[in-house]
Amino acid sequence: MSGPSPIDHCVLPAALDRLLAAAPPTANLATGGIGPLVAWRLKETGRAVPDYLERRPEGGAYAAVTAPWLLQRIRDVVDGPILVLKGPEVAASYPYPALRPYGDLDLLVENVAAAEGALVDAGFTLSGSEESIIPGYIHDRPLRYEHLPLAIELHRSPGWLSWMTPPSNAELFAMAVPSATGVDGITTMPVAAHALFLAVHSWRHGPYHSLLHLVDIDLTRRNATESDIAALAAEWGMSNLWSRTTATIDWLLYDAPPPGRIDRYWSRHLTEWRSRTAREYYLATRTKGIAAERVPAKARAIGSDIWDSFALRPGESPISVARYTWRKLTAGNAPASTSARRR
Repeated sequence: MSGPSPIDHCVLPAALDRLLAAAPPTANLATGGIGPLVAWRLKETGRAVPDYLERRPEGGAYAAVTAPWLLQRIRDVVDGPILVLKGPEVAASYPYPALRPYGDLDLLVENVAAAEGALVDAGFTLSGSEESIIPGYIHDRPLRYEHLPLAIELHRSPGWLSWMTPPSNAELFAMAVPSATGVDGITTMPVAAHALFLAVHSWRHGPYHSLLHLVDIDLTRRNATESDIAALAAEWGMSNLWSRTTATIDWLLYDAPPPGRIDRYWSRHLTEWRSRTAREYYLATRTKGIAAERVPAKARAIGSDIWDSFALRPGESPISVARYTWRKLTAGNAPASTSARRR
């Protein structure tokens, strides 16, 4: 890849065909979040689409139509910069935006409390309870507008990793470019920065959390030069994370040489077309600090994540946290819970 160019999507069909050819006969092709992409590719090639995939593109189509209108409504009532993370920005890199479903709009704003208050005054409502708020988390309770299913999450931070040297919010707002949604006054990160952010977001959920995350990163990086991404990765202290991520993407999607043993272990649920087990999830999220640049930083990051996993949150006790940890480590092949404790 010598320079940026419009996505022609020539590589994506071949990657999907390779994934499908390697999938076990009994695989659930919606696993990994790429159900709409799989359905699209099967139809493109005249193959039968399983019933459980038939309706999956509808959610993405609804989001693609709804997001610009909702962003315009938010822009009308919130002062200050609004920067879109993921969602419609990622969908714009797909062959059709509807192939990339999403359930919320992640928005970086200058003042979460002020923006939230303005939206509530304008008729938006808060979801969940105050008890569900985790102090210091990157966002608080999501908001919704009338009957629309898309949630709005106002971010005080994009959500970086502890060992990084990321840009400040002010720097992100200063470098922002117009959003792919076309809504005046709504911005996003430049493409090289967005590709790196998507990799960070994926690692926050545990390295190689889903195939969907990896396809997001792959399609986004193809709109930037390798040199631009590499320079920014070095500046942000995530060169190791980026090289590990791209090596795993190239192996899984394009049959490149395999990455290191740890990365193969972290991504084995993807090659087996299944969800992560509870044990795999717990270990991946607690040891992701291995992607830090230097050994001391790796040790600090892993130690911090393990220590953090025992930090008490509202309504918890040391015994309940210990029981939770024990269940995760001894759960065998039980799937990771969607209600796993966040940090």
